[in-house]
Amino acid sequence: MICIQCKKEFIPSHGNQKKCSEKCIKDDMRDRQKIYAKSERGKLVKKRYEQKTDVKERRERVAKKYRQTDKGKDTSRRGQKKYSQSEHGKIAKRKWYNERRKSDPIYKLRTRVAIRLLDFLKDKKMRKNNKTFKMVGCTPKFLKEYLEKKFKQGMTWKNHTVHGWHVDHIIPLSKAKTSEDVEKLMHYTNLQPLWAKDNIIKKDKLI
Repeated sequence: MICIQCKKEFIPSHGNQKKCSEKCIKDDMRDRQKIYAKSERGKLVKKRYEQKTDVKERRERVAKKYRQTDKGKDTSRRGQKKYSQSEHGKIAKRKWYNERRKSDPIYKLRTRVAIRLLDFLKDKKMRKNNKTFKMVGCTPKFLKEYLEKKFKQGMTWKNHTVHGWHVDHIIPLSKAKTSEDVEKLMHYTNLQPLWAKDNIIKKDKLI
């Protein structure tokens, strides 16, 4: 058998084999593509593809320009709000938050501290006068490192859970009577890692 690509003689491994090797198969395919590209049909297909790509790019540029306008930003916000309020949006949002908390201990720490503060303020009908970590007095990353230095044996970020360990206020947050008190008790120097069982026993006591 003579290879139709390289014209060398070879022994075929099956009845329909016309090319002697993988290289010849690829070379033959490349040659056919070149011939097709130079044909009238090939040129037409390429022209249509380029026109389609150009139209798509122009639409994307127009859409991007629109999104940067005040009207576009408002439309985008309303679309995002509508999606987030839909059942599918709520499920996707919960999934995203859960995955983020599992993979990012700093994010989990930041949200836990913020939620604890908001729950307290809501319960006491008090207003929040400052950003959460402005009250804490440091960044979430610094707080993570600060708490790590106070870890008791067995504590890790993996068991920073309901039944593992909690971020405890040494002087309980419940002692706060004013917004100023809240800011003082939210400071990172008043925070410590405490096993869940010890935190439950402690409750609102000052130990």
